[in-house]
Amino acid sequence: MGLIHSERLPGAAVFGVFLSVAGVVGLSLAGGPAAHAPAPALGNGLEVLAMVSAAIYMLVVKRLSTRYDPWLLTGLQALAGVVFFLPGAAVSDPTRWLDAPASAWVGTLYLGCFVTLGGFGLYNMAMARMDAGRAAMAINLIPLVAVATGWIVLGEALRPVQAIACAAIIGGVLLGELRAPRNVHPDAAAELGP
Repeated sequence: MGLIHSERLPGAAVFGVFLSVAGVVGLSLAGGPAAHAPAPALGNGLEVLAMVSAAIYMLVVKRLSTRYDPWLLTGLQALAGVVFFLPGAAVSDPTRWLDAPASAWVGTLYLGCFVTLGGFGLYNMAMARMDAGRAAMAINLIPLVAVATGWIVLGEALRPVQAIACAAIIGGVLLGELRAPRNVHPDAAAELGP
């Protein structure tokens, strides 16, 4: 991010980025087959592709947010998703849509409004208002949330190595959020007092 957007991160933040990425890699490598995840290597590979896609997305949104409103970008993103999935919906059996239970429609509405529009809209606002490097650190929390959800909701085992990787991710994100101290002129510092 810093190379493309000319953003400077303090040394602790750079270390935090590497620590959180190392935690993500450790979390991915520590996963083993389970009932809900019989092919962890495939899932981890897809996760890496998703993170690369997210990094490209962040670079594009950061650049576009200097010219366009973040909510406009979010709306266009949702519209592009509709166009992408519409052909598949058009060739599917319409009777299956009518037979879907109300809970499926409520779930779809929730995902569309809160997760897609709300989540991406707020994230695009963050990308427009803060350094891309700081906003991007939040992406490293996604695997941690996935592992924690699997552990809490699905009762999956949390191995000690995974717990250490989770701690590395949290520590790295916290370090990545540190800002460089501002250079204060000695006269201004004296005026501020102790």
